[in-house]
Amino acid sequence: DNYEHLRPATELITTLLDSAPQIKLLVTTRERLNLAAEWVLPLTGLAVPPLAMTNDPALYSAVQLFVQAARRVQPAFTLTTANGAAVVHLCRLVDGNPLALELAAGWLKMMPPALIVHEVQRNLEILRTETQDVPPRHRSMATVFEQSWRLLSNGERSTLRQLAIFVGTFDYAAAQAVTGATLPQLATLIDKSWIAATPTGRLYLHELVRQFTQEKLVGEHQLATGETEAAVQRRHSQWYGELLHRMEPLLQGQDQVTALQQIRAERTNIWAAWQWAVAQHAVPFFQAAAFPLWYAADTLGWFPEAIDAYTAAINALRAKMVGMPKAGEAPGLAMSLILAELLTYQAILYPRCGQLAQAQQNCTEALVHLQTLSTTPQQQFGMALAQMIHGWVLHDLAEDEAAVTALAAARAILDGPQHRWWLGQAELLLGLAVHSLGRHDEAKAHFMAAAQIWQALGEQRFRCFALGRLAELAREAGDLTAAQSYLTEVYQLRHLLGDRVGLSYALAFLGDTALAQGDQSGAACWYTEAQQLAQELGNHHVLLDTHQGLGEVALAQGAWAEADRAFHAAYRLALEAQRPQQMVMALLGRSDVAVAQGQVRQAHTFLREALQLTTETRSDPLQLQVLFHVAEVAQHHDEPTEAARLLMLICQHPAAASLLQEQATQLLERMAESGVALPAPAAAATPEYLNAVVSSLLARRFLA
Repeated sequence: DNYEHLRPATELITTLLDSAPQIKLLVTTRERLNLAAEWVLPLTGLAVPPLAMTNDPALYSAVQLFVQAARRVQPAFTLTTANGAAVVHLCRLVDGNPLALELAAGWLKMMPPALIVHEVQRNLEILRTETQDVPPRHRSMATVFEQSWRLLSNGERSTLRQLAIFVGTFDYAAAQAVTGATLPQLATLIDKSWIAATPTGRLYLHELVRQFTQEKLVGEHQLATGETEAAVQRRHSQWYGELLHRMEPLLQGQDQVTALQQIRAERTNIWAAWQWAVAQHAVPFFQAAAFPLWYAADTLGWFPEAIDAYTAAINALRAKMVGMPKAGEAPGLAMSLILAELLTYQAILYPRCGQLAQAQQNCTEALVHLQTLSTTPQQQFGMALAQMIHGWVLHDLAEDEAAVTALAAARAILDGPQHRWWLGQAELLLGLAVHSLGRHDEAKAHFMAAAQIWQALGEQRFRCFALGRLAELAREAGDLTAAQSYLTEVYQLRHLLGDRVGLSYALAFLGDTALAQGDQSGAACWYTEAQQLAQELGNHHVLLDTHQGLGEVALAQGAWAEADRAFHAAYRLALEAQRPQQMVMALLGRSDVAVAQGQVRQAHTFLREALQLTTETRSDPLQLQVLFHVAEVAQHHDEPTEAARLLMLICQHPAAASLLQEQATQLLERMAESGVALPAPAAAATPEYLNAVVSSLLARRFLA
């Protein structure tokens, strides 16, 4: 047992084997013997509950050992819902190490499991005991590690101290770049049980080993080598900044899957590198990392942590710029440019979480910084990026005329060969804005242009967004076959890319199409799956849309109470995010529920609020949709002439979707068949006439 202390006597084993070939020796050691006759059985910790635990934690041997050891200190100790999570966390923290679990359990005489976890994370020294019948070499984890540490060479110690800078797993290339160690040297440390390797070939230090070596990095590294801890941190941060920079062209082209897999694998080290860059105001790191971090966060759903990371960097740069030279002079110029870029990328993430006001504030601040700079290609690109995202936010706030102006200005700057990827973004967002204004053909042209640009570049993720919008236009036009075709391709690509955020949108779109096809149970399945994923990701957009969709399903099935709850939930989310278009849609749903239950006065209340909101959004398509609901209520409740007038306006107005016009025509035909005298068509279905109709309805008691 513990043969690593007898390494000089390894020849004895060779002699025994040569002299008695049938003999078998069972040897435990922290370091491989490196003999040809050696058969290695790696020993790991006891079984610990996985992160995605679904069964009883008491079934795992690490938990069982802790409970057994705990009862030696507290005979009545049992695993409960109150302490279970902390016990499981502790077992994971020490990787199921039996000695560590027994030493940790000894502290139950003074503190609960949760506090033991906190102390273990803070200081390895807590894992010790004064029990007299425990061998001295097993009375603390630090002693165990120190015994093995003394057996290492100076070079091996230096490598391990530097590896302590890594958080989680890392690959050979990163280890070599940060520590200077060769592959054989790293392999030796694996043989000596200081480094562990995953089945995929990634390396890591067990958490207790990392704590021990971290203390050595802080306390001994500079004395032993003359190199500071900060120098090691700088190499670590520089490596991951360069890695992210290398990923940028891959993310914008055909190798997105590879790039996203690499970034996902390096997640914990990327955050650690970012934090160090924040402390150092490391502008080159942010220049390299700003785009790839946004892209990965937006694809993989890392919204809160990415927003927090950008906030830390933004605040650090703001503080650093106080008292610096003017923005137009170096280094103020570089800081102003990257600050505006960070603000803009963060602004893209805010709407995913329903924080439109913060997104708008970011864009405004970014534009202010950029407008103080002289005109350069970098400044112009920054302006285009900030204007484009500001346009997207304005669209979400239903200020689509202003959105089109901002987006068109951005598009003009980006319309060149060096910015094709971003030109696709401008086309997509312009399509969204003009679609809300009822310019359907123009919207389709923008979506098609975006899809073609990204197809040529090999950018499949955002091409999927364009295809999803083309599916929406097809559905509105009543072409459900085309809509389904677009969405089938989108769904397959989202899965292929591992794009969980995009998949949540695709699932919601599939729900919309299934509902339009009359497949209520299918729609409910799509919406429910989308909602679960959106909740997990914190994707506010999709969460709101799925509440609305599930409300429509329940309404179609006659489940009035369930429908009203879903529409009310959608309304609350839209109100919280200040998204008036979605507030209107939720109110229309609640109006439909009220009508179905014969509550006409309540329906009028919802419709009046919806109509009032449309006057603030200035969206003709949205106003026409509300007027259709008003007409439906009116024709059923002794206002057939008013209903017919509104329906004829919808049929004539160019901003009305084809499907809505078809529904209005069908309703008019049924009214005519029932003997209702239809009024003469309006002189002209102009925006002014539409506004006059809406104002008239709001001024009268028609919806009171």
